[in-house]
Amino acid sequence: MSGNHGWAPQVGLAASDLLFAPESGAHGRDFCLGASLRTGCSLPQQLQLQDLSHSPHEKHDPVPLYAGYPSSNQALLLLRSCGSLLPELLPPERTELAHTIWTRLKDLGVVFDVSHYNALLKVYLQNEHTFSPTEFLTKMEDANVQPNRVTYQRLIAAYCSKGDIDGARDMENAENILSVMRDAGVEPGPDTYVSLLNAYAEKGDINKIEEILESIEKSESSLLDRDLMDIIFTLAKAGHPQYVQNILEKMRYDRGYIPGLAIDLMKIMKEEGLPVRVHYFWPLLVMHQKDKNVEGTIEVLKAMHEMQVKPDVETYASYVLANFDDVSSAHHLLQDLLPELKFETLSAYAMIPLRVNVVLYYEAVGYFLYSLIDSLSDSEVQAKEERLRQYFHQLKKMFFGLQVSDLEAKLVQLKAENQPIEDVLKQLIFALCAEENMQKALEVKAKYEPDMVVGGYAALINLCCRHDNAEEAMNLKEELCRKDSSTALDANKYLALVKVLGKYGRLEDAINILKEMKEKDVPIKDTTATSFFHILNGAALRGEVETVNRLHESIVALGLAKPTGNLCSPLVAVHVEKDDLAAALEAVFDCCKKYGKLPKLHDILCKLIEKGDTELLQKAMDFVTQERGEMTMLYDLFFAFLNTGKYKEAKKIIETPGLRARPTRLQWFAERCIANNQVEALENLVEMTQKLFECDRDELYYYLLKLCGENNDWQKADAIWTKMQEENIIPRERTLKLLADILKTNNQEVPFDVPEANINFYLVHLFTTSEAYNILLEAQKKDIILQALGYSHLIKALLGEGCLEKAIKVKNIAETHIKGFVLNDAASSLLIITQVRRDYLKDAMSTLKTLLESDKVPIPLAVTRLVQALAQKGDLESICTVEKMMENLSSSIKLSPMLFINNKVLAHIMNNNLDGAVEYIEPMFTSRTLSSDSPSASISFVFRKLIDHKLEAGLERLSAMAERLANQFGIYRPVTDLFLQYINAGRVDDARFLLEVQNIKTLLDLVPDFTDTKTIYSYLMKCYALDEDVASAKALYDKMKAEKLHPDELCLKRLAVLLKKAGEPVPFIEPPESFKFYADKLRNERQGDSSDED
Repeated sequence: MSGNHGWAPQVGLAASDLLFAPESGAHGRDFCLGASLRTGCSLPQQLQLQDLSHSPHEKHDPVPLYAGYPSSNQALLLLRSCGSLLPELLPPERTELAHTIWTRLKDLGVVFDVSHYNALLKVYLQNEHTFSPTEFLTKMEDANVQPNRVTYQRLIAAYCSKGDIDGARDMENAENILSVMRDAGVEPGPDTYVSLLNAYAEKGDINKIEEILESIEKSESSLLDRDLMDIIFTLAKAGHPQYVQNILEKMRYDRGYIPGLAIDLMKIMKEEGLPVRVHYFWPLLVMHQKDKNVEGTIEVLKAMHEMQVKPDVETYASYVLANFDDVSSAHHLLQDLLPELKFETLSAYAMIPLRVNVVLYYEAVGYFLYSLIDSLSDSEVQAKEERLRQYFHQLKKMFFGLQVSDLEAKLVQLKAENQPIEDVLKQLIFALCAEENMQKALEVKAKYEPDMVVGGYAALINLCCRHDNAEEAMNLKEELCRKDSSTALDANKYLALVKVLGKYGRLEDAINILKEMKEKDVPIKDTTATSFFHILNGAALRGEVETVNRLHESIVALGLAKPTGNLCSPLVAVHVEKDDLAAALEAVFDCCKKYGKLPKLHDILCKLIEKGDTELLQKAMDFVTQERGEMTMLYDLFFAFLNTGKYKEAKKIIETPGLRARPTRLQWFAERCIANNQVEALENLVEMTQKLFECDRDELYYYLLKLCGENNDWQKADAIWTKMQEENIIPRERTLKLLADILKTNNQEVPFDVPEANINFYLVHLFTTSEAYNILLEAQKKDIILQALGYSHLIKALLGEGCLEKAIKVKNIAETHIKGFVLNDAASSLLIITQVRRDYLKDAMSTLKTLLESDKVPIPLAVTRLVQALAQKGDLESICTVEKMMENLSSSIKLSPMLFINNKVLAHIMNNNLDGAVEYIEPMFTSRTLSSDSPSASISFVFRKLIDHKLEAGLERLSAMAERLANQFGIYRPVTDLFLQYINAGRVDDARFLLEVQNIKTLLDLVPDFTDTKTIYSYLMKCYALDEDVASAKALYDKMKAEKLHPDELCLKRLAVLLKKAGEPVPFIEPPESFKFYADKLRNERQGDSSDED
């Protein structure tokens, strides 16, 4: 390498041209490097087309793809692109381009860190560029950049890649780098040693290989079997098979580390007379199992057959049969290969129960309790709270029955007997993590490291993150990657790593974790975006501007979360935290330009007003006016003045001529006042908007009354009522009900009649349903024809009161007068429900058929009631008919996927065809048509009906089936459903029997991957309400307030009714609607998956 270090520019190329120059003759802003790849033109030729004469700070024609100068990440991308990613260029040209880019990036002010130097080293290696590693290290020292393990590893690779001209000296230099690493405080890792060992393997120097392996054994490092296999493969490929046996003797034959070329290697081992064991093939079978690759599975079995390695029982049960749809297809496809394999034998293998873990880990107990309680609907909760408490206590005892000392003793025993210890080791690690005993857990991991599995590493990583031990967490992560680089953690573990790495300044590592999440396609949940916000907000509260900016940039660029207003707010908050309002305002402007969001603008405006910084305030107003319009700016200013108590200034703003009401903006501020208990600000809002054009006065007074209710201030509510009368406001029903509730709660007289629910009748609002019906008959006599909608509403009202015959008569009248008259969706559905209730099932099916033929859509409840009624009659044929009728609509109207399945089972049982019921449902689970870990695969309905109707024969048969599925197939959903129904029905002994038979760990498999204390409390409130336990309910409400959990409306409704029934005051506004209304609302919210972005 020349004295100028080979990095001096070779052509007049500016990095800004690479970053910003558009394609010649193109209107887009495509990256020039990508352009060369698309056009096939050599990159240097294209670069010469650019104007390279300007300095990096001159203005020039090309429009930049990104504003400003190249970021650190962009510079890294450029350098990495100069290696094997440019196959159309010769290696020397690629290296020359890398040098040019390096120089121009430096001129543009890019600060290089160790990752940039490592990227350049990688380019050198890919381009087989000759250079001096010593000079390279010197250049890094001059730039005050410390080499890391990757740097040294690549320098060793550079020495090792040289030819035989100076081979011995180069290999000596490579070894010397190990000493340099140690002197620099960087302990050589396994990858470093493997690079060196492979170089010696190429040369066939077995003495040096064994010498290095001995030194590794004496150090704290260790090589895995996969590392040794790499060396074996290099020896074999380089023509030195005589040394393979030397390395094989050092292998531990760990499970799971057979490389992709495993079959060829095992054939070599077989030819050399070495043992080839059956479990060597398991990783290959698992790989095909993940992809359901039947052909791949057969190829592995063929290879085993050729090498005379006979699959054992565990191989078939755990690694082969799971790849096929069923035993029959497996037998058919394997018959030619293994003619001696009988169908009965395969069937027996399929029935072998899989071992399951008996330990329920501490952090998952909450998940289990949530799953259990959440499975009990309103109609199902009959069991007493005390009974449930006893069950929970029993579960906890069983879950933690295996103590750490017991597991340690078991581990020592298994090790002494040379038995597999992976399962018990994992249980011990989990138990120690549950106790938060990080030190002991790490000691156990170090002692039994070769036997550690992925689950153990994941738990340890999470434990270290919880203890803010970033260094150890990353060491564990790297160990796991070395064992199996394809392994992916779940999103929560990755987020924990990002959080702790960011907290302790390891920003590059945190960003690399985010990249790994993207590369390994880690499933992102709705809660992940909230977790990202908390990570960013934590950094913002610490005032770490770079951390917030770079993490946010990476999260958005990788597509891990959308740049919502909430996610963008830490970009501004970090400056607000440092009281740098100018920088905060610039961050808001930047967010608006990039993402169309104005996060925390209100907070900044309030602070600027408080500080009296009119210059920045004017700047903010000008920007908002330009981006969102003058009216938006005026509302922003109005709310800021209100929030800071500047009521005189706020009044001037709201009296601006031509200003109109913006309901959503007014609602936002009113709800904010309620949340922050800003009574004075909300009162002034209502007062000042009295003359605002198109302002909904009742709406604003409703919010003010709502805040009065929150504070239980009936005097202020009463004064508001007087104020509303002075303004001649006609209040809506909800406003009157809210005010009435506040007054009643405080034992005050209500000065008006509380409105009752009106009959929603379109035909005549002023008459009862009966009166409207009589008017219709009179109109019929006079040949007066109504509109179709009038008939539909009257029919619906009549059906709602159970007047089926009158409803049918109105329907006949409508059909006589209006050609092609068809009831609307709601009325038709209600007609079906009423017909089912009257047991007119044939009529109900006819109504459904007419409705569907008219391209109408029934409500799910109508179809459900009809199918359930048919099942009670044992009418299997009609259920199948309805299923056929609904096949194109079931998913769109969100019919339960189990509706037809469960009711067909019930129909079989009602016909006393127990065999038919089992033969219908059991194969659906065993063939995995029904996913046992899916909440939608529940057969609780069937068990509940059998228990309710005391159909013990059917219950016994299905109970046996459920236990068989659990014990023989590892399918636990049915037995869990049965267990919950036993608890619900008070059949504790039956439930306890199931627990004794069924492994508790199976219940954990059904627990969701999240916990929700608020939901658990809501169900607990439900239990208190059913037991009329006022004291416990009040204590729970106080606990929720103390934990700052806001109860949902259904929870509040239950508590309010309970307190009123006991003659006690209600300390909040009782939600005015019915229980059903709030239950349906909660259910719809959970299904909707929608959330306010801010």
